[in-house]
Amino acid sequence: MHVYRALRPGDLLMIEPQAEGGRVAIRQIPRVEGAVVTMDVHTGRVLAMSGGWSFESSQFNRASQAMRQPGSSFKPFVYLTAMEQGISPSQKFDDSAVSYGSWHPNNYEKDFWGATTLHDALRESRNLVTIRLAAHIGIKSVAKIAEDIGLVQNMPHVLPAALGAVETTVLREAGAYASIANGGRKVTPTLIDDVQDRNGHILWRPEGLALSSAAQPQGVAPAGNEPNAVFPDAGQDGDAAHSSQPPVGTAVQGVGEADVPALTDTRPAVSSEASAFQITTMMQDVIKRGTGVQAGKGIDNPIAGKTGTSQDFNDAWFAGYSADLVTVVWIGFDQPQSLGKNETGGTIAGPIWNRIMKVALEGRPKLDFPVPEGVTLVRYDTGRGVAVDAFKNDQVPGGSSSFAAGSPGTGELTAADT
Repeated sequence: MHVYRALRPGDLLMIEPQAEGGRVAIRQIPRVEGAVVTMDVHTGRVLAMSGGWSFESSQFNRASQAMRQPGSSFKPFVYLTAMEQGISPSQKFDDSAVSYGSWHPNNYEKDFWGATTLHDALRESRNLVTIRLAAHIGIKSVAKIAEDIGLVQNMPHVLPAALGAVETTVLREAGAYASIANGGRKVTPTLIDDVQDRNGHILWRPEGLALSSAAQPQGVAPAGNEPNAVFPDAGQDGDAAHSSQPPVGTAVQGVGEADVPALTDTRPAVSSEASAFQITTMMQDVIKRGTGVQAGKGIDNPIAGKTGTSQDFNDAWFAGYSADLVTVVWIGFDQPQSLGKNETGGTIAGPIWNRIMKVALEGRPKLDFPVPEGVTLVRYDTGRGVAVDAFKNDQVPGGSSSFAAGSPGTGELTAADT
């Protein structure tokens, strides 16, 4: 039991000046730590990073160095694997008790919904549906997506990993979520745009994205072999590169015609655009009326995200994005211990994400997530309310296939699964 007393003259207090009103707020040195990364979903450029409460007290960067369990914020990558295998958001899996040996997984609410669509299961973070889904699609397939997208280095091929029993960093998770927001094309976080010499020639830049003059066909190298800081593929050959006069006999193009840069993206596609958009659409509902409601309060930009809470409430996460920004928040003790009963990612990390994104999105256009070709948005009844999902051309909106008895996905687990 803690006994508190009123402040007295002479007490030493920690205060923080406030931005407005000339006021100060009383602060204390926290025992709980945290980390956050905000980055551009298209380029991977890190726009903001905080690795802890105080660099003076600890130089350990919890955003890039701390390996922590992501909990349910890992689940979207299980569902992304399912979408890649042609399973639709309306597919139903059984939400009922399952056990194997000493492992008895359960839902956070400790209740069962029976046949449940993947949309509802992701929105409300239902563990038992996720386990059955991972068993059906194969945990090795899930591991491949998680590794290819950069979320983990080596994922164990066991079903508990589908619930986030793996280790990653805030920075890695930001890159993985950005890859979903970027249409399934892998996004690697970067803190350095490029390295140039004193003449502006680029010595190094992250691989995958490049600019070239629109007048130059992609893949055709111009005269000269040194990249330029403005147009990395433009020529730098002697005086001709710096001459303001065009060569004799060359037609002069209108202003801006040749100087508009064209973007070349050679980064690998981890999933199809359609599958990534299906996950984005499902995670929009996570924020609208699921476990991430607190993260979306007061934000009218289209946003998508997912909560995450590890075993015994040791880690609280919220990862989410708009059409052009992704932010991941983690809260926990440096030495893993419980944050307290019911201290979930939605209740702790979600409100912090909300405050950060309100500032980050201020003044930015309200961009919708681009709908790729080959998908149709359909409003339908999931059995637990009306939802909007994206369906591929070969999928029946609202439909759900039946799995044969004894097939994967029926809950008949093996030792290899657990």
